[in-house]
Amino acid sequence: MSASVRVLLLWPGADAGAGGNFGVPQLVLLGTYAQQQTGAQIDIRDLEFEKARGPVSLPKLLAGDDGRGYQVIALSAYSSFDHLKCTAIAEIARSLWPDAVIVVGGYHPSARPLDYVRDGSPFDVCVVGEGERPLVRVIESVQGGAPLRGPITLGPDAIDDLDSLPPSDWSLLARYRELAPKVATQAQVYLSRGCPFDCAFCMERAKREVSWRPLSIERALGEVRSLHEFLDLRGWTLYFGDALFGMRKSWRREFLEGLARLDIPVDKYWLLIRVDLIDDEDLRLFGAANCGLGF
Repeated sequence: MSASVRVLLLWPGADAGAGGNFGVPQLVLLGTYAQQQTGAQIDIRDLEFEKARGPVSLPKLLAGDDGRGYQVIALSAYSSFDHLKCTAIAEIARSLWPDAVIVVGGYHPSARPLDYVRDGSPFDVCVVGEGERPLVRVIESVQGGAPLRGPITLGPDAIDDLDSLPPSDWSLLARYRELAPKVATQAQVYLSRGCPFDCAFCMERAKREVSWRPLSIERALGEVRSLHEFLDLRGWTLYFGDALFGMRKSWRREFLEGLARLDIPVDKYWLLIRVDLIDDEDLRLFGAANCGLGF
């Protein structure tokens, strides 16, 4: 049996007010799915937390704890603020590990793939939209002995049924668990994807798939419960990072009732929702579940 493909999922850290968060749930979901589908060895590295561990050496980070390096290096260029630093990291990775398949995904690559799919790019693959299936395709290309070379674009290839994804494996962040309360006050989790409203100010439409797709109520509550079991959320803020929380009224109300019953001792939950979706009954349920709202 061949050795597992070694995969690095790298979060470059967040600037200014976007810092101080724990969880990179998008990378946890990617890593969990990739492990399930391919058996790959997944390492997640968050540069914000790495800096809290001490001086960061990118060459050492890119070599991995065992010094063997990675066959796939995937960077999250979440927004345009991350474009230049992700490109700089990719150029260093390319010089040190020329045979690695270097991947980029996120809102900026989804909106502007030609920033990455160009002559001289350090990236092999630019992922547009959701990354689970494209990442598996990259890993399988390495397993098959013909690594994807480009630069090429993969996606969009959205997941229609979020319950088909495995529950988040928070142990992928075990490296940071003890450090988390010293660095962050807010943790993050995703319960749904997509938003059909196409607001001009929002990055979500760059992902191309606009349908609102939630986890089932049981699975959504399970994500909250499992993060609490991993991290101990007493005194934390837990942010539901969905582009649009609870668009469907029946889902929203059943979830909030279940969340109140969980009685997890967070300082508060908070989320983003459209003001034109809710009424007095929703406000009552939000209050009972200890939720703060952003409109």
